Formats: sequence, C-alpha cells, structure tokens
Amino acid sequence: MAANQTNQNKPRSLEARRAERRRRERRRKKRIRALLLFVIFIAVIALIILAFVSCRNKNGSEAVNADTDTAEVTAQPTIDPLAPTPVPSAATLLPPAEEENDLLDIIMDLDEQGAEKTAYLTFDDGPAENTTPIILDTLRRYNIKATFFMLGTSINSYPDLARRVYEEGHLIANHSNGHNYETLYATEESFMSEVQETEEIISNITNGDHHMKLFRFPGGSYNAGDHASEKQVYKNTLAANGFYYIDWNSLNGDAEGRKKNSQELLEYLQSNLDTDSSTVVLMHDAAAKTATAEGLSSIIEYLISEGYVFKRLDEMPYLEPTPSSDPSMTGDGTYSDYTDSEDSDGSGEDYSSSAYIDSSYDDDSSSDSSSSSGSSSSSGSSGSSSSSGSSSSSGSSGSSSSSGSSDSDESDESDSSSGLTGNGSIINEQRTGSTTRTSVDGTSVTEPAGSSDDEEE
Repeated sequence: MAANQTNQNKPRSLEARRAERRRRERRRKKRIRALLLFVIFIAVIALIILAFVSCRNKNGSEAVNADTDTAEVTAQPTIDPLAPTPVPSAATLLPPAEEENDLLDIIMDLDEQGAEKTAYLTFDDGPAENTTPIILDTLRRYNIKATFFMLGTSINSYPDLARRVYEEGHLIANHSNGHNYETLYATEESFMSEVQETEEIISNITNGDHHMKLFRFPGGSYNAGDHASEKQVYKNTLAANGFYYIDWNSLNGDAEGRKKNSQELLEYLQSNLDTDSSTVVLMHDAAAKTATAEGLSSIIEYLISEGYVFKRLDEMPYLEPTPSSDPSMTGDGTYSDYTDSEDSDGSGEDYSSSAYIDSSYDDDSSSDSSSSSGSSSSSGSSGSSSSSGSSSSSGSSGSSSSSGSSDSDESDESDSSSGLTGNGSIINEQRTGSTTRTSVDGTSVTEPAGSSDDEEE
C-alpha cells in the first residue's frame, strides 16, 4: 500500500516540476520583452534628441554662411568673364549693344565728329601656323596692334599660337566655331549656340580677359548673298545677348576672284580705300593666305603714307584705353611710338614708317620690309585700279566691302562676296572668275576677273 502511494506521488511531483519550468519560462520571456521595450524606448528618445540637436546646428550654420556670403558678395562681386566691360558714361559715345551694335556704323559716326583717321587691321579665319606668326612678326616690327577674328576650331588646333596673339597685345574676336554656313545659320538657336561656344573658347585663351563681345559674320552681315535674310534677324539676336558686330569698308581682296600676289593685294586695297576716312581693313590669316602675310608690310607702309594711325577695334575714342593689356598704350588709346617727332606740315604727327618701326625688334628675314617700301611708292590715289586679272572695284570707293562669301580657305570655290561701293552700287564677285556690278538704277554689268585658282585653297 505504501508502494502504491509512492507511485502516485511521482506523477504529481513530475507534473509540479513541469509546471514550474513553464512558469519560469514565461517569466523569462516577460523580462526579455520588457528589456527590449526599454531599449527601444531609449533608442527612440536618443534619436529624437539627436535630430533636435542636428536641426539646431544646421540652422545656425546656414545663418553663419548667409552672413559670410553676403559679406563676400559685398566685398567682391562675381564677374562674368564673357560679359562686356562696362564703359563709363562720362566721355563716352558708345551705345549699349542692345541699342546699337553695328560697330562699323559707330566708327563712321565718330569720323563725322572729327575722330582721328584710323586704320583698324583685321584678320579672319585664323590662327594658322604658316601665316599668323609672319603677320605677328610684321605687326610687332611696326608696333601696331590689330584685331584677329578667330574660328573656335582653329583656336583649338593652335592654342599656343592664339595665346601668342593675345599676349602680344592684339584683340581676339569671334568669327564662329567652324565657318560652316549651313550649320551656323540653320536656326537662331544654332547660331547663338555656336557664337557662345566660340566666345568661351576665346575666354579660355585670354584667361577671362575677353572684355568686348565682338562678332564678325562669316561672309559679312550684308543683306545679300548666302543666308542674307537670316543674318538680318541674327543681328538682333546678337544685340539681345550683348554682342557688337562689324563688317569692313576696305579689303585687300585676298578672298576675291583669282589668287593674287602681294603687289596685287596692295593695289586692290588702293582701289577701294577712301583715304579721307577711317577704315576697317579685311584680310585673312588662313593657311592659304600666304600672300597676305608676306605683303602685310607694304600695306602698312601705304597706310602710313596716307596718314593713318593704327588701333584695335576696342581702342576707338569712345572706349577707355586698356594699358594693362598693352603697356605701350598711352592715355588717349594710341601708342607712344606713333607721334615721336614733328612732321613737315607742322601737325605734330610723324607718318613716316620710321615712327612705327620698333628698332629693338631684330628680324633677320626683312625681305618683306624692303619689298614694302617699293610697293608703297606705287600707291597712287585711292582710286587707282587693281592689277590686271584681279577683280574690278569702283574707283575711290569709300566703303567697298565683301559679303556673302566664305572668307575661309576651306570655303567652296563657288563662294561669292559682295559689298557696297562708294557710289552706292552693289558689287557681287563670284570666285569662279566674274564680277557682277548691279547699280542702284537696276542695270547689271558682268566683267571677267581672270582665271580662278581658288581651287588650290
């Protein structure tokens, strides 16, 4: 009996132990859950505190930065290197580009107001390694500064040469990126995009010291020839973007008709230059224009003999001079070597070539200088005709100009150029070898201009 009672107690005792284990397990789980809840609660509180502190620090930092930025802007405002340099309103006649952006018209207006008779030498389509260095050497020898209307693609091909142009004190201006009429003049957007792209390339070369936004239309801006109607619209587009543009009123004819030698280029210029007024001379320094580079000294000698002084296009009387970019410039925007002796007529200006030549410049290859003296003596009057075979131009023309032509050496041989002569007629010269002159009364005359050899270009 006692054994039976013992056997009955064993199951009860086993049951009790199992129940105890279950109770302990439940208590353990409750403690774990409580601990987890406590940890989560602490973590949430910590995150809230961190977020609050971070927010306060951020607000304080923004306030400090705002104060610092305000102080920096006040002390030194950001300058856009592509924006035109503000011209003081006092003693200036240059209108904003948004109001008047035809620089050639402005130059002629200044002439009527008695401005000094000035020759602005301009070179298009460069730089090129076989022509631009020769031109630079000649300009340096005469201590003359000029304006180079460069192509963006050419600058990218010869960046060091473009930098030399800038460092020697010449003005680099915009002549489009690739000189491709179809691409450039396709739409207003494509036109302005290419102009701005080229402007940035120029600014990189000049380290941001590109203070005048000046553009020359490939082919000229005249209302004649290829894409004439588009160009008239794009003039306003340039104005809206702060750009001036300029054509020319004389040229040496290095892109007109057949290929010419140095003497013929001089005679061509003599035939269309109005020696009584300032002139913007169109020439080219593309690779094919070797005669221009070789004969530049004779053209300079001729212009000197006609009483011209020489300036860049941003050195006109209405612009403040920029001595920082050219130490030889005097306060009135001219160069110190230009007027260092009295001339025979007592005017105080020495227009002999010795007044321009830089004696410190040692040029072993002075052959073009010696040839120029012989050329310049044959200058004659401004109305003298060009040599046989060269394209005919009106005598004593005051505003002969070229337009509609691709003035690049990469242009098609059928490109044309046209312009206004001094008597109001329009010259339209086909590079295939003929000259068509349409007068204001509507009559047309076609003249042969010699065989065209532009195929070599």
